[in-house]
Amino acid sequence: MTQADSSNPNISEEEIKFKKLEIWLNFVKYILSVILTGIFATYINFQIQNKNLEIKEREQELTLQMKQKEQEQEYLRNFINLALDDKLEKRVRFAQYFSSLLEGKWINYYENIKSEYNNDLNKIIEKQEQLSRLTELDISENKAIIERLQLEISVIKAKLNPQINSHNADYETDSLTIKSEVYAKITSHTNGDRVANSEIIKGVCQNIPDNRYLWIVVRPKLFPNYHPQSNQSGSEPISKGCDGKWETTIFLGENSKKNKNEKFDVLLISLNDKGNEQMIEYLRQANKQHKWKGLNSLPNETEIFHKVLLIRK
Repeated sequence: MTQADSSNPNISEEEIKFKKLEIWLNFVKYILSVILTGIFATYINFQIQNKNLEIKEREQELTLQMKQKEQEQEYLRNFINLALDDKLEKRVRFAQYFSSLLEGKWINYYENIKSEYNNDLNKIIEKQEQLSRLTELDISENKAIIERLQLEISVIKAKLNPQINSHNADYETDSLTIKSEVYAKITSHTNGDRVANSEIIKGVCQNIPDNRYLWIVVRPKLFPNYHPQSNQSGSEPISKGCDGKWETTIFLGENSKKNKNEKFDVLLISLNDKGNEQMIEYLRQANKQHKWKGLNSLPNETEIFHKVLLIRK
């Protein structure tokens, strides 16, 4: 072979350019493949790390939930005696506390036990009203009925407080006391009366001692909180002790245009010094803030003498 043959004079410049382009494209493809492989590997690694992080966060969340659950169970074990207490009022307060703290099923439990408690209180009030009417008539034929009512009342009270002797017609509990030796009644209104937003309410009383304070409390049927009523400048009760007549102004509903046809329980009660201060303080704060939300329950050692159901015009 000659020198002319080895130089291959038949290859053109265009073919040389094509070869160079081909080499360049192969290089670019290689670079791109390396870059894409790196990006893909980085993406996969990011996804794996992100997934691992989510798993760890979930594990930490589950661990925290388990610890909270264990703490709740431990906390409940410390109060199990209250949850199983025969005294219904204690169970109501216990359920109310845990329903605000833990929510969930505790809210349903609280509502159920509160409803049971309120039903028992209403039964006592109704039976006491019957007892008061029969006692006023002073008919000897009513003696057996009076004794039966007294026994029924004491049995219900024994349910609220098992320490009470169910055969004793004179009874007391932490939240409610009803006595027959003293007397107070609403005389200006009777059950079913239709009334305005503002009403003057009157009544009579006898033998209420000076260490008891007479109050009127309004309880809407739709929103059964207790709303103390006072027309005194210092948000004070109707009277301290009582033997004669009494009079005060009550408010039923927000204003004259709202709450039409709604029903309201009006309760005549008396309180001790501490309960009286609670009522006064509630009214002062409510008047100051212009928010009258009412009380969830009546103060301890409340005496309920009379209740009437009024309907807004």
